[in-house]
Amino acid sequence: MNKIISISLAAVFSLPVWAADKVLLEVPITLADGSGINKKVKRECAIEKDLEEDIGALLAKRNSDGSSLLLPGMDHAGIKVLQVQISLVAGMGGGGVTGHKALTIRAALLENGKVMQSKRFSKTTRGGFWGPLRDTCSIFSYASGELAASAVSWAYEEQALPNKAVKPTDKVEESPAAGAIQDSTAS
Repeated sequence: MNKIISISLAAVFSLPVWAADKVLLEVPITLADGSGINKKVKRECAIEKDLEEDIGALLAKRNSDGSSLLLPGMDHAGIKVLQVQISLVAGMGGGGVTGHKALTIRAALLENGKVMQSKRFSKTTRGGFWGPLRDTCSIFSYASGELAASAVSWAYEEQALPNKAVKPTDKVEESPAAGAIQDSTAS
């Protein structure tokens, strides 16, 4: 009997996670103007692609049907969408021996095309224990994986909480021309 009560209580307390709608990643992920990306890093490292793959894989695990991407032209009515833009890429080539690498993304959770929440995520790293032996692209890939985990966790936490819509004073908006995420709040 105690086992049944324990299982029932566990089910009730984890309901917000189970009840959470699926979230799809809007692709392609883009670089914001003024992201500061080094030309060599942009040419050699597929940072946008790494983020798409990392976030997509995590969303596929969370979504009951295994879906993860909202492709251009797909209808997004009734779907929660995670829109991600890379706002900062700092660090030059030469791997971990040339110093820290930093990656910042702006994530927005959209519902029916409207931004519900927006948050900035940053990761500065030299690539972990093996960083000094890694090349620049693998260090940015490492940062991408860390940011993907943070953004996906945030997206599911935000949508599980009721009444989390952006207040009009937060001035969060989506730029329709470039699909860029902009806001005037610090996060």
